[in-house]
Amino acid sequence: MAYISTITVGYVPNKEFYSIFGDGTPSSIYNLKNDYWAQYADTISPALYIDNKIIYEWNGALTSIGKTQYLNIAPVSSNETFEDTKEILVGSVNCISTDNQNISAQSLLTAYEKMPLTDEEQAKANKSNVYNDKYIGNFLSLIETTYFRQLDIENKVLAGANRIYAERYLSYGVFSYEPCVTVSAFSKDIETKGSFSVDILGNYASTVSYRNNADDEYAYRFASGYVSSYLESLVLEEYTEVQAGKTIRFSHDPTDINFKGKSLWNEWEY
Repeated sequence: MAYISTITVGYVPNKEFYSIFGDGTPSSIYNLKNDYWAQYADTISPALYIDNKIIYEWNGALTSIGKTQYLNIAPVSSNETFEDTKEILVGSVNCISTDNQNISAQSLLTAYEKMPLTDEEQAKANKSNVYNDKYIGNFLSLIETTYFRQLDIENKVLAGANRIYAERYLSYGVFSYEPCVTVSAFSKDIETKGSFSVDILGNYASTVSYRNNADDEYAYRFASGYVSSYLESLVLEEYTEVQAGKTIRFSHDPTDINFKGKSLWNEWEY
């Protein structure tokens, strides 16, 4: 399921381009600073990762750092298709997340354990090795698993409090890391800092009041929407300790993230 696997769209130097024009394919888009072709041509392409492995690379969509592209998402739930388009920065890492309203505590723990937890593991995390799909993608997956786990719990509480039955569709969103990009007349460079953001694109439900009271259904929908927005900022604050707003963007260095605050786990285990 998507809430267990890490599904991301990122960017890589295009092997086909560099096999023709270059002296070898750079290891990542963060190693293009001194690459001649990257400054003047479209040399990188979007790639789909599942569990940190490239599944597909769009060779026909060559682009360059600092431009924007569009990510089209069309999930199907209850025989109904929901379509959304999100503008993404070329060079970003975007975790596509879904929620079937049944994320277990074990799923959250599994996502948590993919991150460097021990002092030894954290000491190895530095600016030379964290800017990749494995590290950033796993962190984004942890954020989205935490977000939807907390949202599922809150929605069940709200449904009970308002005496309604809520049948929720598949929820989905994009959790992103956007690096800072500096562009001049002679260079395009990715800096070792950037922004994290949460963008929930679909959070739908059908409701029936046990008391046949439309006000109960309205109260649930209002509260559910409010909590959904509130958790977007809260989940980022939990991991970065930076005060945030809805669908936030703030400068942060991924190497600063500390995962030793395992006391938070006690708050999540319902």
